Amino acid sequence: MLLAIARAVQSLGHDLEVLGPSKPDQLVAKSRELGYETIELEASSRLTYMIALRSWWRQQSSGILWCNGLLPSVATAGMRSRLVHLHQIPIWRLRFLLSIARRRSLGVLVPSRHMSVAIKKSKVLSNWSKRISTNAIDRDTEGAPIRVGFIGRFSSDKGLPLLIEALGIASAKAEASLKLVLAGSPKFVSEEDQRRVRSALETSNVEIEMLGWVAPEEFLSEVDVVVVPSIWPEPFGLVATECMSASVPLVVSDAGALPEIVGEGYPWVSSAGDANSLADSILEFLTSPESERSKVVKSAFKRWNSLYSPETGELAVGRILQEIEGK
Repeated sequence: MLLAIARAVQSLGHDLEVLGPSKPDQLVAKSRELGYETIELEASSRLTYMIALRSWWRQQSSGILWCNGLLPSVATAGMRSRLVHLHQIPIWRLRFLLSIARRRSLGVLVPSRHMSVAIKKSKVLSNWSKRISTNAIDRDTEGAPIRVGFIGRFSSDKGLPLLIEALGIASAKAEASLKLVLAGSPKFVSEEDQRRVRSALETSNVEIEMLGWVAPEEFLSEVDVVVVPSIWPEPFGLVATECMSASVPLVVSDAGALPEIVGEGYPWVSSAGDANSLADSILEFLTSPESERSKVVKSAFKRWNSLYSPETGELAVGRILQEIEGK
């Protein structure tokens, strides 16, 4: 989101500089690739980056520092002209840092109403996603299994073992056979949880196809429906908005902001952590008439376009900057 915000700020005619640490250097490398004026702060750890960032901002005489995340917000706590932008609720042992991070800030931004309830006196700036265009895959659908997609981190909190269990339940009742299409990896997942996920994969009674890390365009071109079965309280729901933009049907759990993203009245929402509920939602999608599916997908696309598109995001960023300038 940092680079998406940078794009919006630049499109609005403002000068900007993107700051990032020398290690890891992925942010500064990507920023330079995109052509933004980039400042690389020498750092070998989180602590040295925080010190370097605080020192750099102390030397600036003007401008706004848009702090993406808890770390830069804490690093510059108490300093002038800062926007604190939090993309997830800090884990319990770091909650005390919230009051430190927001000292003398211009405001606190969060990506969803769900998160604004947890972080008091915050303002919602919804994340946004580009429109995903899918490629028509020449597949023989006659008698072919329904391709149920999952993309992201292979972990329990993202609900992958639960999805595998739910598909086992649903496959026993569905008229068509089901295939689970996975994109992603267990990156940043504990060894214990990786074993749990591997066990679920190995004992699945549903066929599984592994795509590895692929672009959203490729993944969404390969599936008939996507399931976001998260158990942990999602602060937003990027996969959901990408599906909505691509007009790909979507089943979600009610974890965190996911119901907020798809909107009130969305038909395919399950209870988080409940395999039977998730199986029921998948079956409800499978048994829905094509006309009903099409109606839901079109409505979801309109919702993405009005709430979560880059154009909407740019307008929202513009309003925030105008509010700050008006103070």
